[in-house]
Amino acid sequence: MVLYFLSFLQGLVFYTLLGKILIRKSDQNFFETILAGAIFASFLALLVNFFFALTPKINFLIFLLIFFLFIKQNNRINFKEIKLILFFAFVAFGITIYDTVNRPDAYLYHLPYTHILNENKIIFGLSNLHFRYAHISLIQYLSAFNYSLITNENAILAPLALVWTICVSYFIYDIYKLISKKESFSLGKVFSILILIYITFKINRYSEFGNDAISHLAFFVVVSKFLYYKQKSNFDLYLINLLCAFCIVNKIFLGFSIIIPLFIIFKERLNIFKFFKTLPFLIILFWLLKNIIVSGCVIFPIKITCSENFSWTNMQQIERESLSGEAWAKAWPQRSNKKISMKNFNENFNWFEAWNKVHSKKIMKILIPYSLIILCLFFYIRGNKLINSEKDKINLILLMSFLGSIIFFIKFPLYRYGYSYLIILLSGIFIFFLKKINLDRFYSSIKFILILSVIILSAKQFQRYFEYQKLREPIPLINFKKDKGISKKYKKIIIGEKFEYYWSDIMCMYYLAPCTSQNPSEISHKKVFGYDLLY
Repeated sequence: MVLYFLSFLQGLVFYTLLGKILIRKSDQNFFETILAGAIFASFLALLVNFFFALTPKINFLIFLLIFFLFIKQNNRINFKEIKLILFFAFVAFGITIYDTVNRPDAYLYHLPYTHILNENKIIFGLSNLHFRYAHISLIQYLSAFNYSLITNENAILAPLALVWTICVSYFIYDIYKLISKKESFSLGKVFSILILIYITFKINRYSEFGNDAISHLAFFVVVSKFLYYKQKSNFDLYLINLLCAFCIVNKIFLGFSIIIPLFIIFKERLNIFKFFKTLPFLIILFWLLKNIIVSGCVIFPIKITCSENFSWTNMQQIERESLSGEAWAKAWPQRSNKKISMKNFNENFNWFEAWNKVHSKKIMKILIPYSLIILCLFFYIRGNKLINSEKDKINLILLMSFLGSIIFFIKFPLYRYGYSYLIILLSGIFIFFLKKINLDRFYSSIKFILILSVIILSAKQFQRYFEYQKLREPIPLINFKKDKGISKKYKKIIIGEKFEYYWSDIMCMYYLAPCTSQNPSEISHKKVFGYDLLY
């Protein structure tokens, strides 16, 4: 347990060092420093993996290098920041205890891919081993990067909880600044309270985070920063760009987030070509390059972005997964017409009946209570004091979230894929119609909501401790228990120039790597300039 807690401290210290090295701003928000540092660390891990496996030794050496660079720049971490780091580590550690990883996705490809990163540099055509390896998220690189010589393999669990903790703390602190009168009323505060309500209601369990929750939380922070954006604030624009890049490389479906920085660039008549020289652009560029190397596609499985000129491109797999991914998001198993093809099912709303049986009910089960809560808040805080509506910003947020919601509904109407668009749309509507406000009621309500949210979020964790302390291991399992004959469930396969991979008739988890449960056929291997190539 000590090593496990140490992995949270290690991650936070590393993100803080990176954030302070790359963001030289004296009045920088500490939450934003850590969040930016985590994004920098993700990109650094991605970059390193083009040349080396993210082994514990390599990760530790990079950590030492960053530490010495931090000292050389005469940077400091003050006592208040040390206390915050310890507090964040304790909170993130606490939300994982007696919980589980996100199932089944973590077992199928999050953990196996993380293990591949820890043991292998980038593999050409890795998607031929398992198609899910073609649409992995950047957060897996951050997870793999946290496993070092001073931790153990359980350290890969920490980054997900750490990013959640920082994002939630960002919104809590933003509300606290108003309550403590450090800042005055603004629409950004209204947005923060609406997002905190949703986080308390829905994003409160580690086992449900997966890759999706982190992407959506980062998107919420993008909108928040946009609401606070002041004209020609270079640093804030840079942070918005960085967060947008993080959203996109974790979940390409959140690509509409790019509308926000583009709006700022064109409104302020900035040179858009300067963006191509920035770190956010490099993150996206290297991510797309990684996609091509892994699958032959810029964006898998969008066929138009794929090239048959690469020997490792599997067009049959791409076409199959393009249809299958959309069909399953539209409730393919619940279809009444069992003879319909996936192609026809996906078209002309033939999927709506099946989707309405399952997914629509789940969406309504979440959105209706949330809408009722914020509607009650809306009527309670309305008053006579006119507020600055900032129409341009609100209209853009409404447009962006509306477009995202429409595409979400038409193409991939699975709630976890696009719920940030829906929540931002509801929040935007709330703010749009809030023309006048009763400040006294608003202050009293946000105090109540803030306290209640902290109590509920804490109670959720303590409830899990009491409920599962005798049923689960304290640290979420990343492997099946070895006394269950687990080794017999994995079959070693050697192909090509002594390339070994493992096939499992159960989910791979973090046991042996590379591993697949897909049972690929006719897969070949060769070495090209020291790199493994699967085709």
